Amino acid sequence: MGMVKDYLADTNAFSSYIYDKYPTNTLSKTQGVGFEIGYQPFKFQDFTLGMNYLFCAIKRVPLFKMEDPMDPSQINIYKGEYRLTLNAFNFLIGSKTYFNSLFHFEENSSKLLQRLILASEYKIGFGFSKLSLEETYKYPEQVYLAQSFFSSDLNGQFNLLVGYKINEGKIVSTINLKVGYQYYKTKEVRNHSENTFYYYYYNTSSTSKPINLDFSGFNFGLQLTLRK
Repeated sequence: MGMVKDYLADTNAFSSYIYDKYPTNTLSKTQGVGFEIGYQPFKFQDFTLGMNYLFCAIKRVPLFKMEDPMDPSQINIYKGEYRLTLNAFNFLIGSKTYFNSLFHFEENSSKLLQRLILASEYKIGFGFSKLSLEETYKYPEQVYLAQSFFSSDLNGQFNLLVGYKINEGKIVSTINLKVGYQYYKTKEVRNHSENTFYYYYYNTSSTSKPINLDFSGFNFGLQLTLRK
């Protein structure tokens, strides 16, 4: 998650004044969905266009403390909600190399090998990412604070696929297990006014550092493919 993870893990960045007990939850992984369309001019190679959507979020419960107007010695505590959300839309072009076609698995006498799919996949993409911060207190009066920051960046993926042809006919259905790695690091995120989101180090000599996002990491998933 890049600098965002460091920011959420810094006990000094979230004052003990608004947290009775420092929250330990932080961001560690993303979820996502996607789709693609492709064209296969050769049995061993295809080309694809697609997009995916990555997202993750974290919630914390800050406290709003204020003196009781009827008794200044009494401190009233009201719960709020702190929410940090990361979103990324990613547009990709890619290609797959089918080793089962290169090594003529379809000519093997084994029905299992005839239906087996082995492939490597390469993708390059351009993503639009957004970091949103929201803080809400509902009492003694409604307070809502929100900020959003953005970045657009190139990224890349490499995947390995193992699949099996469910049926063969005019439309070939294949179910694939996909495992791979994505490299997707953003520049420093900025708001619509081009102001950078800075992470302030309260306990070091460094005063601040711009926040970036990092969606890089290993991924896996199931994929259903329909081919004509």
